[in-house]
Amino acid sequence: LIDAKGHWRGGTSVLVQTGDVVDRAPDSLPIIDDLIRLHGEAKHAGGQVIALIGNHEAMVATGDLRYVDPGERRHFVTPNSAALRDRAFASVQDAVAAAARAKVPGQPIAAIRVAWEATLPLGQIEYQMAWRPDGRLGHWLLGNKALAIVDGNLFVHGGLAPTYAATGIEALNREIVAEIRAGRPDGVLIEDQNGPLWNRAYARGTAPAGNLEKALAAVGAKRMVIAHTPDLKGIVLSPDGKLARIDSGISRAYGGTLSWLEIHGDQLTPHTVRRPPAK
Repeated sequence: LIDAKGHWRGGTSVLVQTGDVVDRAPDSLPIIDDLIRLHGEAKHAGGQVIALIGNHEAMVATGDLRYVDPGERRHFVTPNSAALRDRAFASVQDAVAAAARAKVPGQPIAAIRVAWEATLPLGQIEYQMAWRPDGRLGHWLLGNKALAIVDGNLFVHGGLAPTYAATGIEALNREIVAEIRAGRPDGVLIEDQNGPLWNRAYARGTAPAGNLEKALAAVGAKRMVIAHTPDLKGIVLSPDGKLARIDSGISRAYGGTLSWLEIHGDQLTPHTVRRPPAK
């Protein structure tokens, strides 16, 4: 779908990225920038690039940064980063000093500041600002969907249970975006382990019999394509073609199989690519 320089050559093809671009590795921003650029190039050519919301995008956008690779911050450092952090410390200095001295009385402010800065490396403030609803990455994320149907194929990051399928695709997308916009890390949908972003039942084979068929029927789809739960050996297709598990741990953080799924009508063709050496 792209040429040697990374530009769209896919014509009217549709590329679906199923979420979790962020976390665990240090180069999410360049990947997102590529997706944003390719979205425009594909649209101009009559094609389409769909980037779904994964649970990790929802996490970072609502302040849950536990899986963010420290190397991510370097992409956000600017010549003004140190001054920005200085101003941030000045705004909380009294409270930080009081809390520190309550634990260790008499601490000098210089030592307190060093400890505080260790929790806020350069680029961290800019990273969090970028993921706010009015930030560059937050704006991109809120323009995406959590679920999409393309030619009868339902794409969703985790999986769609019948109970949620009854709500409808458009309503689910609106609610998930609304929860992220509101900054709700405890949102009903974006945190529910059975919700579209976290569901692992289909990937693990623990969904009750008939659930897949019920969910597909409720939204008018013929198959479900899911990610979220890696199988490092590669893409897994169900014998009846109604479920495609495409997360093969392609990030170098997992070291799984580099793969992509090609869909033409009812023909599903998994592809693999050799992993290039680390730079």
